[in-house]
Amino acid sequence: MNILETYRLGNPPGLAQRAWIYPSLMVGGGIRDAADAEHLARDYGIATIISVESEGVGDLPIIGERWASCYSRFPFQDLKAVGMPDDVIAKVVTFARLRCVGTGALPAYVHCHLGRSRGPATAYLILRAVVGQGQAEAMRTMTAALGPHGNPCWTSHSTFLEGIERWIARKGIRP
Repeated sequence: MNILETYRLGNPPGLAQRAWIYPSLMVGGGIRDAADAEHLARDYGIATIISVESEGVGDLPIIGERWASCYSRFPFQDLKAVGMPDDVIAKVVTFARLRCVGTGALPAYVHCHLGRSRGPATAYLILRAVVGQGQAEAMRTMTAALGPHGNPCWTSHSTFLEGIERWIARKGIRP
């Protein structure tokens, strides 16, 4: 596993983590403050932030306007029964293609609240629909970084992954 950092995050409280998933893609928990955002930029070279957490008001009030042009938030609830909404999937893919591929603004940091469910599912989506990995390759990439699906480091609900695969099939995306 490639867990780089584990840290406490509040509201709701929990133990968050950060890990490299792919050479230009890091996944993790929420950004604590402006100093934490600067730490991501300075120590890991993060140039783009994609947030999918629904808790709070988003990162910009916390991390500052410096990030305004390289940050986007696509919140969705961490609900197993609902999964990742199709509109969120489409927006994440469009933003990642434009920002990360189109401008080369890499590496990117994808996060949810604790970095264990929505964030990893979104990283999986980027591997599949933007990087172009096949389903098995993307799963191998994720498990190499976070361990087997379902362990405490990666508890993405299977409904998230199934919804991503249905969306990819409907769009005709091929690795």
